[in-house]
This record gives sequence, structure tokens and C-alpha cells, in this order.
Amino acid sequence: MAKKTYTNEEIQVVANKIRKQVLKFAIERGGCYMGQTNSSAETLATLYLDVMNLGESTANPDGVVFPGTPNAENTDWQRGSQYNGPTCAPYDRFFPSPAHYACTIYCTLYAVGRVSETGINRFNKDGWIFEQIGAEHSPGF
Repeated sequence: MAKKTYTNEEIQVVANKIRKQVLKFAIERGGCYMGQTNSSAETLATLYLDVMNLGESTANPDGVVFPGTPNAENTDWQRGSQYNGPTCAPYDRFFPSPAHYACTIYCTLYAVGRVSETGINRFNKDGWIFEQIGAEHSPGF
């Protein structure tokens, strides 16, 4: 099956959806980094929709309960990278380095259908993996 090609207008719709979701969280939950979102929404929408070759997500779209900090004794946890699909060839891998972009990345995953509405609404809720600052287990990281 051929990969869908997105128009600039379709990418802009997704970028605006990302911004609106982050703004909603900033207002409702008193947090988020709007500057990061405003400067990266088009870039992330373009990467996810039109540039990266990602397979289907292998993660739970609703999120999972925070399994504890990954360490030598705690190795059985869902990796955040699983939201971007398999990490083997021929698929691309995405390595976001700024952990303060977490909400923007979660909202991007939601806007492109890799996280459900149930999942995104768990952002910054105690006990869930959708934390304010991203880490290895955070969706998309």
C-alpha cells in the first residue's frame, strides 16, 4: 500500500490540533510549555504525517500506569518508543531530546491517532505515564 501524501493544509490542521490540545491542558491543568508547542507543531506534524516511515504503534493507546523508574530490577515496562512502532529496518526511529516537549509530543501522537482520547486525557494525572517531563517510558520518547 502506498503511503498517503499530505497537503500543507492537512499538515496545518494537525499542527493546529496539537496547539489547541496543549493550550487546553495549559489552561485546565496549569502546566505545559506553550513556547515549545508553538515553535514545533508544524515540524512534528510534518515529521509524523509526511516524513518519517513509522510502522503501526505497538503501545497501548490509552497509556499504562507508571511502572516505576526503569532500572536493572525493573525492566518489564512499556517503552515510550513503542508509540512510534517497530524500531527495526525499514522503519525510522525518532529521538526527541528535549524532555520539556513531552506534552507537545503526546498531543502530536493524539493528533495523528497513536494515542487515544482516553490516553491523552491522562496527561499530568498522578500514576500515569503521560508526565509533564518526558523520560524513556513516556509516549513518543
